Amino acid sequence: MDAPADMAPDVGGGGDAGDASADAQADLGPSEWSCQPPDGGVGGCTPSGLFDLGALPPRGLGTMQVSEAIDINDAGDILMAHKGASLTGQSTAYSAAVWVAKSGCWVLLGSPSGTLALQTGWLATALNARSSVAATAQLVNSTNDGAVCNGTCSGFTTSTTSMRIASTAIAINDADQVVGLEQDISVTLAPSVPYIWTRTAAGLSRQQLFGIGPPADINDAGQVVGGSVLWQAGTAQDLGTLGGTSTGAVAINASGRVIGYGSTADGSRHAFWWEAGVIHDLGTLGGAESSAVAINSSGQIAGNSNVAGGSVHAFFWDGTMMHDLGTLGGDASVVGVPTPFNTNWQTKIAPLVPTYKHAVNDAGQVVGTSVTAAGEVHGFVWQAGTMRDLGTLSGTDSNAAAINASGQVVGSSNGHGYVYAPGRCP
Repeated sequence: MDAPADMAPDVGGGGDAGDASADAQADLGPSEWSCQPPDGGVGGCTPSGLFDLGALPPRGLGTMQVSEAIDINDAGDILMAHKGASLTGQSTAYSAAVWVAKSGCWVLLGSPSGTLALQTGWLATALNARSSVAATAQLVNSTNDGAVCNGTCSGFTTSTTSMRIASTAIAINDADQVVGLEQDISVTLAPSVPYIWTRTAAGLSRQQLFGIGPPADINDAGQVVGGSVLWQAGTAQDLGTLGGTSTGAVAINASGRVIGYGSTADGSRHAFWWEAGVIHDLGTLGGAESSAVAINSSGQIAGNSNVAGGSVHAFFWDGTMMHDLGTLGGDASVVGVPTPFNTNWQTKIAPLVPTYKHAVNDAGQVVGTSVTAAGEVHGFVWQAGTMRDLGTLSGTDSNAAAINASGQVVGSSNGHGYVYAPGRCP
């Protein structure tokens, strides 16, 4: 299969482990993070151009069984999540790592500073342009600690066996500011309180976000969105509605344009964009409902909508028109990865989707997941009216979660993460 000209030529190679470690530390911070060479399963290329990222070797969490590539930045560094049997074999253990493109090795997230040891590992959320990671650690006293990691992991809360303060990291910007929630779980029915944490050379600063619900995203200007509110510089601004009773912001771009979904007067949900005090209904592709998922720097939007027949199709809004991305021959497609708890994703719009803020890039390329004519589920990349099937590493299933400025795509297939960079694979 020929590689598109705009795809980047390389995603890193195996190389010498010592050189890889030095490169990773240069890219990602101090020596506290060790650079691990990939396991023997990494390096295979499929005919469609997928490069198998494999899985991490075990590191205190039992045998890792499943890996997922969930985000990629413009440097080509990739955020991976791993899931496998715990040491007891009775529960599930999670881990997270960054694949360093320059050196072709893993940088594994360690325990966050100022907290108890990890129990079941990390739940990774997002990767920024500096290759910093927003993630949530699961600790031995059954609490969570949100953290920002780059070289070392700075935990948001100092939790002990007697003081059980939990925090969760949700989104990160390129200034290493992370938004999330904090809760005193030793108090019955204690509320989850939104905060913004900023990591600087002097350490972490912490600020409560008043007037906003659970945060969904933060841009480089420090503007935060969540629920029906835009928060900036201590002020909460209501986004308004589409005529109904609820609004849910999903993401905000660098210029402050907000996207999400809102209920209309008849109770259905529609995708919207908001800017400078005005909310705009994006409508649908002819069906009942729609929801916006991702936005690029120029304000172009990718999302999902019912079509007239009831199925869900991914869409791309170019600034004036909503384009139906179609499917790979089956009955449905979505931007990013189908929501795990939405078993009816082929016909039902899930408004509260996980963050796929990098599912559209500034070139207007969109990635997602679609049903094929054979009934399989494959990842795709779409551009200018053409949807390309990314195939699988093996078996029948794959998805696509994020795309960077060079057109490199990451996703998962049959238990391994992959990167689609055809210049890397013949």
